This record gives sequence, structure tokens and C-alpha cells, in this order.
Amino acid sequence: MKDKILSFKDNIKGIEHITFGKNISPGRCKGYTHAVSIIFKDKKSLEEFIPHEEHQKVVQITKSYALDSPICLDWDI
Repeated sequence: MKDKILSFKDNIKGIEHITFGKNISPGRCKGYTHAVSIIFKDKKSLEEFIPHEEHQKVVQITKSYALDSPICLDWDI
């Protein structure tokens, strides 16, 4: 999964930076085990990423791990 997510940068236009990691603070994570942070060129790139085929493949894999409610946050920097 990590390699697939990190490959977004090479395969999806508008991604400037991406990180993926495993949680190292189990007492504070409310059951979540991994996180992804993506910096996009602009809001349009984010909007194009959400329905992108490669992103949706990972969404389906994530659902197979029974993550009914992943946390997604978007903000301007």
C-alpha cells in the first residue's frame, strides 16, 4: 500500500509532495494505524485527485481493511 500511495506523485498531476507513515503514538490514535499527507499545487489539483482512478483504487483497498470512517482534512497553506 505504501508504494502505491507514494507512486501518486509520479502518476497524478498536481501533487507536489506526499508522505505516508505508520502511527507511532498508539495511545492517541483512536484506532488509526497509518496516515497520508499530500501537498497539492492548488485546489484544482485536489479536486482532480479525488475522483482519479489511481486514488479510487486505494480508496477501495482501504475500505477492504474495514475503515468505515477515515479522517480526511483539507486546508490551504
